[in-house]
Amino acid sequence: DGNETDGSVVNVLDIAKRSNTKIFPMAADSIEVSDAWIESVRLPKRIRAAEPVSILARLYSPRDGSLTLSLASEEKNILTQKFQVQTGLNEIVITASFPTPGDVNLSVEITMDGDEFLENNAQKIGVWVEKKAKVLYVEGIEDTNKYLQAALESAGFEVELGSANRLPSLDDLKRFDTIILSDVLATSLPVSSMKDIRSFVRD
Repeated sequence: DGNETDGSVVNVLDIAKRSNTKIFPMAADSIEVSDAWIESVRLPKRIRAAEPVSILARLYSPRDGSLTLSLASEEKNILTQKFQVQTGLNEIVITASFPTPGDVNLSVEITMDGDEFLENNAQKIGVWVEKKAKVLYVEGIEDTNKYLQAALESAGFEVELGSANRLPSLDDLKRFDTIILSDVLATSLPVSSMKDIRSFVRD
């Protein structure tokens, strides 16, 4: 097995030993082949629209040098980056975001000078992108909410501003993924809102 991609040779040897099956190892002739390939590509289990995600690509390089990795969706290029790699397996992390929720068909492709086999240079992946995470943001200091709001929106969150004395009911709070209370005095929150927030966080 020149490149163990599936199964386990060690497990097979153990099974063969228990069943008294003879194995005759043979050494294959070594051939110098300049072949770079994509071993695997891993994405987070949960992806939300517009949120930056880290993508781990495991790539094999036949020598020290540089290669170019491209990420595309529906034949539309998302990013193209050049990386320095070493001989053997390399782990490369790229960051990308997907603006639209729904099914997304991704294509990851590498190119390297002198690569003799191009068939294993691409991998296609289907992912499901959820809607943006929705945040209810309540700021206790007047006219300062624009700073955190801008930071949250640039990170891919959908932000709705709220008022401490007019918070949504518990049923309406369930529309949000999280609540941010910033510099909000406990005395400015009605008791009913405190109970609703507690239930939202706990349940």
